Amino acid sequence: MKTETIYIKEVDKKLKFDKILINEGFNGRIPSGYIIDKVRPNLGATTLEIKTTRNSIIIEPFISVMEVKKEEFKSKLCIINEATSNKDIHDYLIHDCVSDKKLMTTPEAFERMISVLRIVDRNYRKNYFLLYDECEKIVQQAIFRPKLLVPLDEFFLFDEKALISATPLIPSDTRFEEHGFKLLIFKPDFDYQEDLKLITTNNLKTSLRNQLRLYDDGKPVFIYSNCKESILYATQIKEVQTDYKVFCAKDLDDKFFKHQKISNIQYSVEDQQYAKYNFFTSRFFSAVDMLYTDGTKPHVIMLTNIPWVKHSIIDPETEAIQIWGRLRAGISSITHITKLFINREPRSPIQIIADMELDITIIDRLKEVDLDFKNNVVQDVIGAITDKNLLNIVFENYTLNSYIQDAYRHKKLVENKYTSIEALKESYRQSNFFKVIHRDVKHPISDEDHIKIKRSSGKERRMSVGMALHNLETDYIKNNKPLDADYHKTIEDLKEMDALTVELYYLCGFDHLTDIRFNLSKMRKLYFELTIGKRTVAYANMVDEILIKFVLNTRIYSDDLKRSLQEIYDKYAYERDYETNHKAKAVDILRYFKGTFIEPKKPDPKRKYQTYYILYEPKHRLSNDLRILEKV
Repeated sequence: MKTETIYIKEVDKKLKFDKILINEGFNGRIPSGYIIDKVRPNLGATTLEIKTTRNSIIIEPFISVMEVKKEEFKSKLCIINEATSNKDIHDYLIHDCVSDKKLMTTPEAFERMISVLRIVDRNYRKNYFLLYDECEKIVQQAIFRPKLLVPLDEFFLFDEKALISATPLIPSDTRFEEHGFKLLIFKPDFDYQEDLKLITTNNLKTSLRNQLRLYDDGKPVFIYSNCKESILYATQIKEVQTDYKVFCAKDLDDKFFKHQKISNIQYSVEDQQYAKYNFFTSRFFSAVDMLYTDGTKPHVIMLTNIPWVKHSIIDPETEAIQIWGRLRAGISSITHITKLFINREPRSPIQIIADMELDITIIDRLKEVDLDFKNNVVQDVIGAITDKNLLNIVFENYTLNSYIQDAYRHKKLVENKYTSIEALKESYRQSNFFKVIHRDVKHPISDEDHIKIKRSSGKERRMSVGMALHNLETDYIKNNKPLDADYHKTIEDLKEMDALTVELYYLCGFDHLTDIRFNLSKMRKLYFELTIGKRTVAYANMVDEILIKFVLNTRIYSDDLKRSLQEIYDKYAYERDYETNHKAKAVDILRYFKGTFIEPKKPDPKRKYQTYYILYEPKHRLSNDLRILEKV
C-alpha cells in the first residue's frame, strides 16, 4: 500500500484536524480512499465529519463513544445500535430539520441501518460518505467479535469512503489494494512523546495499592483494566472503597459485579460525572471523550494481569495511546503496572508468523478428513495441539478468514511483548508516543504464591503459608527494611488463608513447625499448650481442651470417648457433684457437643457391636485466645 505523509510543524501542533487538512490542500474534509493514521488522539476527526456539510455514515465499534457524541450533537446525529428501531432511523432520514444526515452506527446494527436507508435513498452509496472510525478494532477483535467485519462488503461499494484511527492496523484484505487505498500519516515534526512510568511486578495487587497511596494531591484517578478481578480487589482497598465508580458493560455487571456486591456501577460516561477513583473496562479504552470542565488533570493507571487474565493485555502501540487520549483536558501522570509471562521466551515476529502458519496447516489437514470441528471432543484435541481461536479460520469465507488471521497474528505479537522487560520497553519505544521510566518491583510474596496457597488445602497449604512467612521475614531482615504497610497487609492476607500457621510461626518459629512437619493435630496441641499457660481458670481450660480434642461428623466409639475424657478430667482434677476426680462416662460428651448416640445394627469387623457417638457442633465457644482453633 502506498503511503503519503503530512508533516506537522511544532508551530501547528495545536491545530485540529480540519485546519491541518486545509493547510495540506484537502479542503478541510476527510478525504476518500485512505486509511488515515492520525498518530495523535484528540485531533477532532470524528467531530469534523459530523460537522462537515455532506451526508455521512460513521461506523463506531463502541456504543459508549456514540452516547457521548449524541449528548454533544443532539438531534443533528442519529445513533444506531441494536436498541434503535427501524422507525427511529426512518423518521430521522425523512425529517426536514436536518439537512446533512449524520448516521452513527455500531457494526452490529449496520446492515439493518442500510436496509432502511435503501428505502429512502436508492443512491445512498453515491450520496453518503462512509467512515470506519477506530479501524484498528477490525483487526484486534475479529476473533471474538466477527460482526465488526459485517460492514466491509458494503464499505467497498461506496463511492467515497475512508478508515481512520490514531493507531490503525493495516488489514491484509486485498480489496484495499484493488480499490487503490493509500495510507495517509499525520506525522508530527516535533517531540510529542509523553512520560510514562512502567512498573513490572510479581504482585499486581500490592504494587497497585502502593501506587494509589501516592495520589494524595486531590486529583481523580482513572484506572483502565480488562481484568474484572483486579477491579474488584481495587474497590476494596481502604482508600478507594468510599469514593469510586466502575464503568463497564451491563452484562459484565449482571454476570460478575452484582454477585460481588459491588455498587456504583455505570454503563456510560454520558453525564461526565466521576468519583475520586474511576475504573474502566476495554469498551472505554478508545475514542470515548472524558471531560473535566474544571480543568482537573487526572492520574491514569493501566493494569495488565498476566498470565492469569490474558485478555487484560494492553498493546503499548495501540491501546495505551488510545487510553492516554481519553482525557481531553490532559493528564497529570500515566502509569502502567503489569506482570510478565513466566518462563516464556521472547520470539521474533518471523518465528511467531512461522508458528501460526504451522498451526493453520495442522487445522487444514484435519479439515481434509471431514472432522466435526464443533464436536467438544474434537475441540479438546485441537486445543491440546494448537490455539482454539484458529478454529474460527476454517469455518469462514476468505474475507473473514484473512481478518481472523490478522487478529490472531496481532494477538500473538502483542503477547510476545510481555515475555520480558526489554521486549515491553522496546514496544513502547516503537510506539514513538511514550518516554518510558521503568521500575522492576519484586515483592516477597508474588501473585503466583497467593494463588498457589489459595488452591492448596490441608498440610500443603500450611506448609506454603509457613514458607511464605519465612520468605517475608528473611527479605525484611536481610534488606534491613522497616516493617511497613506492605508487610502488615501481607501478614493479614496470610492469616486469612491459615491463621493457625501464622500464629504458631510467631509463637515458636519456622524451624519448630518444620520439625513437627506441619501436622495439624500436633499444631493444635502445640498452640493449646503455648496459650493455656497464660490463663488461670482451670475448668474453662478443660472445656477448651475437650472442644479441640474431638473431631466432628465422624464416629467416636464410647470406649475411646470415656478414656479421652478421663485423661482430661484427671489432668484438671475435675470435681463434679461433690465427686473428687470425677469418673468419665461416654455420655458426658453431650455436655460439650450436640451429637447422636448410635447402637449399631450390624457388627463392625473390629468393633463388633460397640456403641458410638457422632458429634455435630460444640455447645460452648472456645476462650478468646483459642478461637483461632475453631477454623481448623
